[in-house]
Amino acid sequence: MPRILITTNHLRERRGSEIVTFELAEEFADRGWHVDVYTNLFLPPMADRFRELASRASVRVAEDPYEDFGLDYDLIWVQHSLLPPSIIRRLGEREAAAPIVWHHMSPIIEIDQPLVAEIENRLADVTSFISERTRETLEAFGLDRPSQIFANPAPRSFVEADTIAPVALRRLAVVSNHPPAELREAAEALAEAGVETVFIGEPDGSVEVTPRLLAGFDAVVTIGKTVQYALVMGLPVFVYDHFGGEGWLRPETFEVEAAANFSGRSTSRRISAEALVDELLLGFEHAVAFVSEQRPAFRARYSLQRSVDAVLERAELRSPRPKRLSHGEVLRWLALSEQLRGMYRTLEHLQDRLAESESSREAAVMAAGAETAIDTETEAEQTVEADSETETETETGSGAVDGSIHVIAVSGPDTASRRRMRASLLQQTVAADLLSIVRTDSGSRPVEEPSLDAFDGIPVQVVDVAPEHRVLESVNERISSVPTEFVVVHDGYGAWHPRFLEYAIEHLEANPRQVGVVFDASRGVEVQINDVVLDAQNPLAVSRVPGGPGVVLDLLAQAGANCTPYSTFVVRRSAAICAGLFDPVLAHSADWDFGLRVLHCGPIGVADTPVPFVTLYERGATDSMRAARAELAGKAFRMDPSARLLYSAVVTTQGVFGAAEGREVLGRLGALEEELRNLPRLPPIGFELRVRNYLGRLPARVRSRVGRSVRGHR
Repeated sequence: MPRILITTNHLRERRGSEIVTFELAEEFADRGWHVDVYTNLFLPPMADRFRELASRASVRVAEDPYEDFGLDYDLIWVQHSLLPPSIIRRLGEREAAAPIVWHHMSPIIEIDQPLVAEIENRLADVTSFISERTRETLEAFGLDRPSQIFANPAPRSFVEADTIAPVALRRLAVVSNHPPAELREAAEALAEAGVETVFIGEPDGSVEVTPRLLAGFDAVVTIGKTVQYALVMGLPVFVYDHFGGEGWLRPETFEVEAAANFSGRSTSRRISAEALVDELLLGFEHAVAFVSEQRPAFRARYSLQRSVDAVLERAELRSPRPKRLSHGEVLRWLALSEQLRGMYRTLEHLQDRLAESESSREAAVMAAGAETAIDTETEAEQTVEADSETETETETGSGAVDGSIHVIAVSGPDTASRRRMRASLLQQTVAADLLSIVRTDSGSRPVEEPSLDAFDGIPVQVVDVAPEHRVLESVNERISSVPTEFVVVHDGYGAWHPRFLEYAIEHLEANPRQVGVVFDASRGVEVQINDVVLDAQNPLAVSRVPGGPGVVLDLLAQAGANCTPYSTFVVRRSAAICAGLFDPVLAHSADWDFGLRVLHCGPIGVADTPVPFVTLYERGATDSMRAARAELAGKAFRMDPSARLLYSAVVTTQGVFGAAEGREVLGRLGALEEELRNLPRLPPIGFELRVRNYLGRLPARVRSRVGRSVRGHR
């Protein structure tokens, strides 16, 4: 049985690249091939379709993006410049002869562009494109391999569908995930003319487009892949969507539209609702005549079965050239792949969390039964907060005092660290409500240990760590058992500004939606001069975004480096519990890991202070950071794929800057951005615009809150 590996970045929604991958897997399975599919993200609803396909054919999707793959395939079909890390490494170890098709599905979507053009030239036997326009645009990146047009062909079920030509326009399908306003307005006018318009797509309920579904309509308004479905079924197509479009496909415009993959971007023509109605009604008869006459040609041209035959018959695939990557190419590709994988998975994870949060909030609003949307939202928020407090009281047996702060100090291993901890607490303008001192080796403690009455009226509780326990297990017990509102862990290696606690409480009370606040810090060392111990402060602060009103800690910043070291991070106790407290197994990265998980419970503010309010005295900072990165990446790899989503960005940054020079990666991305900006007709939709488009699809309440957060972070 021949074997094929198909790679694609994501398999989730019913959208272009996911559908292409599914249909390709189905076609090869129907030919008797075993199909392996590799992806960075595998979730429903597409996961359900693939599982159904696997139940009746030899198809397998690797749900873990770090699964081990070999090179023993009869064909490797690459999309989104993606290969499993194990294959990339093996291509650097030895020559391989597996034939490779490198497929590009868009000229403007960044992930579809040749981000590693020189590697693609080295590995691809054939490069394929969905349209002539796509080939022209992407070859400018430096592609030079033999190429072929693979024009979004339709599966056998569409080609073989038994349909008859429509005689009148009575039912019109608009297949779109983003229909423009003028199309919806036109639908109302068409109804008055006796034409029923049905919108199919995400805004109106995403369903699978099948021959049976399309057979119930007389014509289709759409762009992209659905055009080929309709053409092979003999249905007239009106090309129009959010890019605009040329309208009814007709002989004089067909090839121009085909070259642009029926995207609407050949002219990007936008017209009014009235003009749309006129063109749809007046041009229908000619459109039916054209598609009926050309249906045999369309079936031959856009048949997936015939298109795959044409690819497999290529001489370059029958006699593939040997392939091998240099060590540098392996490192660069692994680094870029890790960056893209982590960013995509993390963004998807955050989008899901945001959607879940909004669903829970709307459910609370409905339960509250308020009369107005604004009042209902306010009451729901109060209800949720009250429920959280009730749950905490059930666990602890008593309620937290508003504004109360609990300092948990881990007794340091030397006199200097214990002295810093005591001085930090005693000089605070706002005293801690409770100090818990966590001690180890109580039987051999040096005499310099401060006595309990040395803390000048601050309530103190001492916890001696049992030999069988870890220090952080005792820290977690103190957080869980003492119901204060705020918690901060002082590890003995930090020194606080006298207004540290005052600023922390003021900040969190002024920003009730933030779950914690982190302070800027400088590095400090102790030096001995003439037998006198002095502090020598390094003015370079810990790398972190500047503080200010509305500024919150960025997820990718926290993934790239520990922005929440002990002694700098004051957190709401409820958020600490929500995050699962500290991981006592971690020896080097527990505070980093804790900050990352708290950040997924809510935004962490960055204190706006005139100078760093914390000085960190660290031992072997470089070695410590290296060990922390390795430890945190190791934790991620030990998790199952769904839980690993939380740590994807950490693994990404670890891979990028561990396997390649960071400046080189950023330089490559910068050069790519410059090339894209210089493209004359097809400016890319950049990340910022994608975020704005995403925000535009959110409910108004969530959109306003996220918008304020984004503006503040900028």
